[in-house]
Amino acid sequence: MLRYYLIATVIVVLIGATVVAQRWLRGEVKVASAQVRVSPRPDYNRDAAVKKSSTGIRYEHAGALSTLPDCVLQTGFYRGTRTFVNAHLPAHGAALLAGTRLHLGACTIEVRADDLIATRGADRVRVPPHARLFPIAGGYLIDVDRGTMVEARSYRVASNGAHHP
Repeated sequence: MLRYYLIATVIVVLIGATVVAQRWLRGEVKVASAQVRVSPRPDYNRDAAVKKSSTGIRYEHAGALSTLPDCVLQTGFYRGTRTFVNAHLPAHGAALLAGTRLHLGACTIEVRADDLIATRGADRVRVPPHARLFPIAGGYLIDVDRGTMVEARSYRVASNGAHHP
């Protein structure tokens, strides 16, 4: 009995492959990527801590600023060794100094000695150590060095976000 099911399966697969091959050769089947415009999402992993309460959102992750799309929009993401990431980063100046505050729309980003804190109303997100913030053309670049692994994310200021260093 199993032998008949196997033979029937082979026949169906062969007929299906023949139909697809004929249509492909006639140009009726095209395989291509489609570009869809969506906002970049934060790269979530199990180390991330998200808490929502009556006092707002609390979130800690290297991609924390991606949770504030009304302030900044993520435009690039690079992860790998320092050499790999540096080869892909956009041109940037020196890192902003600790104590610098940026006001981007309803958000305030505070550069601290080893991390970044962004607040929007009652919401508070943190980019953990060892994070640095660099100005780039049209926005900012966050570099988080975890020793053997480096993550960098580029952001542009949201259209409704005022740009006040």
